[in-house]
Amino acid sequence: MKQWIRILKNGSILLFLMTFLTVSSVHAEQILINVTEEGGNQEVTVGASGNFQVPETIIREETTIPVQSVIYESEDPEILSVDENGTFHAFMPGETSVSISVYGTWEQASNDSDNTYNDNGFYYGFHKYEGTDTSYDDFDSNDFYSDIFNNFDNQDSFYDTEESSNYLIFRTYYYFTIKPDLSQVTLKNTSQTIYLTNDWYEPKFTFELTSDIELNDNSSGITVSYEASNPDISIYGSLEHNIITLIMDKIGSTNVTITINERQFQVHIKAVLVSITRNSLLMHEKETKQLKVKGIKEKIHWSSSKPNIVSISSSGKIKSKKKGNAVIKASIGDISVGCAVSVVSKNREKAIRTGIRIGKNNTYSQAHRMEKNYYDCSSLVWRAYSKNGNNFGNKGYAPVAADQGKWCARHKRLVKGGFSDKNIRNMKIHAGDLLFETGGNNKRYRGIYHVEMISGYICYGFTEKGKPILGITWVNRPIDYYPYMGQMVGRP
Repeated sequence: MKQWIRILKNGSILLFLMTFLTVSSVHAEQILINVTEEGGNQEVTVGASGNFQVPETIIREETTIPVQSVIYESEDPEILSVDENGTFHAFMPGETSVSISVYGTWEQASNDSDNTYNDNGFYYGFHKYEGTDTSYDDFDSNDFYSDIFNNFDNQDSFYDTEESSNYLIFRTYYYFTIKPDLSQVTLKNTSQTIYLTNDWYEPKFTFELTSDIELNDNSSGITVSYEASNPDISIYGSLEHNIITLIMDKIGSTNVTITINERQFQVHIKAVLVSITRNSLLMHEKETKQLKVKGIKEKIHWSSSKPNIVSISSSGKIKSKKKGNAVIKASIGDISVGCAVSVVSKNREKAIRTGIRIGKNNTYSQAHRMEKNYYDCSSLVWRAYSKNGNNFGNKGYAPVAADQGKWCARHKRLVKGGFSDKNIRNMKIHAGDLLFETGGNNKRYRGIYHVEMISGYICYGFTEKGKPILGITWVNRPIDYYPYMGQMVGRP
C-alpha cells in the first residue's frame, strides 16, 4: 500500500495506469527470485513481473529462526512496483532497487532449540553476547546494535511494527535495471547509399527506428553495439531520439549489425565518391572541351553560371564564347560537382602555358635569373609575356617585380579591389593576372618584393545554398598557396 500512496502523492496516477494498461497487453515475463541475504542485481524487460520468495526459516548459529513477516519497498514504484506479498511489476525503463526486510520472533526460535537466553530474553548464540552474570543495567545496546546489525542502514526498523515483537533478522537489496521492450521495434529502411564530392569528411548515414518509446544509447537499460562485416572499414555509431547514426572511417561499403540489448538489426551502407574529370580549366575563345562525372550512373543536370561566356550541353560538352570566367555545375540529386573555367585570348593562354613550362623545367635562382635553364619570379613573368604580347617596356632584360608593378600602374592595368575574397568570389580576377606582394622595405615602388602569375580558378565544391567554393590556381605555385589579402593585382 505504501507504493500506491506514494504514486498518488506524486500526482502520477494517470501515467501509472496508462503504463500498467500498456504492460498488461504485452505477454509478461514471469520471474521468480529466491531471496538471499547477499541480495543481487536483476535485469528485466518492461512488462515483466514476478515474485520474491523468502525462505520460511533462517539459520543462525545452527539455530532455526522462523520468518514471521517480510516488508518490501521499491525505491521508485513508477519504474518497478512491489506489493506486500513480494509480487513486482516493471513499468518503464530505468534503474531502481527493492529493499527486503525479513523479521522473525526469537522467543519462538528458543522453543525449537536447546540454546539458553539471558534474563533479557536475548539469545546468546545469535548475537554473541557472552556473560551470563551481566545485569540488565550493564547491557550496552549500542554495542549490541553495532555488533549484530552493523550492516543495517535503518535501525529504526528493527521491529516490523511498533507493537510487534518481530525482530529484524536481515535486510537486503535487489538492484533492478529495467530494459525497454524492443519486440515491436523496426527499422524504416535497411540500406543507404550516399554520394560524396570529396573524401575530407567521413561518410555519415542515418536510420530511423519505429518505436513507441524514445531510445537513446545513454538511457538506462539500453546497450548498443555496432559491427561492420568489412574488416577494412571501422564503424562509429550513436543512437539518439530513435535515430541511428553510423559513420564510416573511409569511402566504401559494408553490412553493419546493430545490436540494441538483445535485439539485432542488419543494414547495408555504401559511400561513393563522385568527381568531375576537371575542376579547373583554361580555355581560349571559340574552343570546345568535354567534361564527365565519375562514380555515378544517374542522370546529370549540367548548367553554366554564365552561359554567355561558357555554354554546356546535356552531355557535358562545353564551348567557350568570349573572355571571362564561369563555373560549370553538374548536379546529381542533392550533390553537385563543378569546374571553374577561365576563357582568355590565345596570346594570354600561350603566356600562361609558357610560364608553367618555365617553372616546371628550370631552376629558380635570383643570381642566375636571366641565364638559360634558370629563372626567378619576375624573369618568369617577363619571359612568359615578352613572347606573347607584353615586355613591360624592356625588350632585352626582365624588369624586377617592382618595375613590372609600376608599369601596370602607369598603364592603368590594375584590377580594382586587388586580391580580395570579394574579387575571387565574383571571379573578377582573370587568368594571366599578376599578383604583386607589397610592403617590403626595399625603397622600390610600393615596396613590391615579389610577383606571382595567376593561371585561373578551381572549384572545390558548393555551399548549402549552391554557391561555388572557389580558389586561385597559380602558374608556379601549388593550389594551396594563398597570399595575404589586399595585395595589388595587375593585368598586363
